[in-house]
Amino acid sequence: MSFAGVRTIVGSSSGTRAPSEPPQRPADPGLPPRGSAPPKRGGAHPSSRPLRLGIVFYNHPSYRDTAIPHVESEIAEHLTRRGHHIVAYCPVEREVELPPWRGVELVGVPCRTIRGPPWWIGVEMPLRVALRLDGSLDVLILNGEPGAWLAFLSGRRHGAVGIFVVHGLIYRALEHRRAPTVRLRLRDRLLRRCAQLGERFSARIADLCIAGSRRLAPEIAEGLGVRAERIASVPNGVAPREPRGAEERQDARRRLGLPEGVFYAVFVGGEYLRKGLDVARAAVRRAQALGVPVVLLTVGNFSPPIESEVGYGWVDEATKWRILTAGDAFLFPTRYEAYSLAVREAAAVGLPLITTPQAGVDEGVNGRDYILCEPTDVEGFAQALGRLYRDPTWAAALAARGHDVVASWTFEKQAIGWETEILRVRRERDNRSHRVGPPRPSSKGARSSGDRN
Repeated sequence: MSFAGVRTIVGSSSGTRAPSEPPQRPADPGLPPRGSAPPKRGGAHPSSRPLRLGIVFYNHPSYRDTAIPHVESEIAEHLTRRGHHIVAYCPVEREVELPPWRGVELVGVPCRTIRGPPWWIGVEMPLRVALRLDGSLDVLILNGEPGAWLAFLSGRRHGAVGIFVVHGLIYRALEHRRAPTVRLRLRDRLLRRCAQLGERFSARIADLCIAGSRRLAPEIAEGLGVRAERIASVPNGVAPREPRGAEERQDARRRLGLPEGVFYAVFVGGEYLRKGLDVARAAVRRAQALGVPVVLLTVGNFSPPIESEVGYGWVDEATKWRILTAGDAFLFPTRYEAYSLAVREAAAVGLPLITTPQAGVDEGVNGRDYILCEPTDVEGFAQALGRLYRDPTWAAALAARGHDVVASWTFEKQAIGWETEILRVRRERDNRSHRVGPPRPSSKGARSSGDRN
C-alpha cells in the first residue's frame, strides 16, 4: 500500500516549522447560535466564515483539576483564539450546566460509565453526543475511540464534517497492557477485536483521520483500511517553555525533598507495562551495578515503587513539571506510542531524552538530539544513563538540541495544523455540495426528499 498521499504537517529532521498559517480571523458577530439550522445551499460559502466545531472530551475521573483532556483542551483554546466557536462535550455524572472555559462552550453529557472502565465511556459518550446533535455544528471532532462512528453517523445526517483524531491504535495498545510472557485471556482478545472493528468503522466513515505522528499514518492505513489521501499527520504539541536552569533544578529538588549528589532519571506514564516501567527499573539496577548513583522518579498509576525509586503516583500538573525539572534524564522505554506527550514535555523542560523508536518521535537524529534504544534493551538504557552521568557537558548539549528540535512543535502549531486540514476538508465538502443539483424525481412516483405532504 502506498502512503504517498498522506499529508504531513511537521518540520524537517533539523527542526520543526509551522505550516503556512491561514490569516487570523476575528470572531464573527454573525456566528449562528447554538441550535440554529446550517446555512442553506446557494448562500454564502460556508468555508469563508469561522466554523462551529464540536469536540468530544473523554474526561475520565483520572484527569485532575479541570477534568479536561490535555491535548484537546489546548487545541480547543487555540482554535477559539483563531476565531472559531468551540462546543466541547464533557461527560458528567448528572445533568448540570457547565460554565464556559477559556472561551470554550462546555456541554455536560450525563454518562453512566464515567467511573467505569475507560473503554466503556468510549462507546457511551459518542452515542449520547449523537442523540444531542441538531445541525448547528460545521465540524465534529472525536478521539480515536471505538464508538466514534455513532456520533459520525449522526453528524453526517446533520451535515457536519467528521474528523477522527488518532493518538494511537487502541487494539495495538491493548497488546502491551500485559506482561510479555502472559497470554491474552479470551475476554481481552474479544475486547481487542471489538476495539479494532470499532476503530476501523469510525476511521472509514470519517471525512478525515488526523494521525498524531508520521509513524502512525501507515498504521492507520494498514490497520484500519483508510486511504492515504484521507489521512493527515499533525503531531501532538507541547506548551512553549524555556529549559530549566541550575537554580530551578535545585529549587525543585528542595521542594520535593530530594538530596543532591544523586543522578535522577524520570519516568512518566499511566499504563506502566506498555510504557516499559519494568525495563526502566531493570536499567536503573544495571546502571547502579556499573557505578552510577541513579534513582528513578516515577509518575503515574502503577505498582508500589521498588528500592532506589521514588514513586509519586498521580500528581497535578504543577507537581509533574516540578518532578521533571528536578530530574537529570528522561527514561522512557515505551513499547508503543503514537507520539508521547511526556517525551515532548521532558524535552521542553530541558531533560536529555532516552527512549525508543516506538515513542513516535518524528524530528531529530538519534545520538545527536536524543538516545534511542529498543524497548527491551536493558543494557543499552543502562549504558545511556552511565554516559549522561559521566559526561555532563555532552548531556547538556543533548538536552539543548532535544529542546530545540523536539519541543519546538507547540500546541499553537498543532492547532494551526488541525485548522488547515479541517478547512481543506470542509471546503472540499462544500464544493461538492454546491455542484450537486436538485434531487431527481423517482421513476416509481415516490416522494422526493423535499416533499412534506
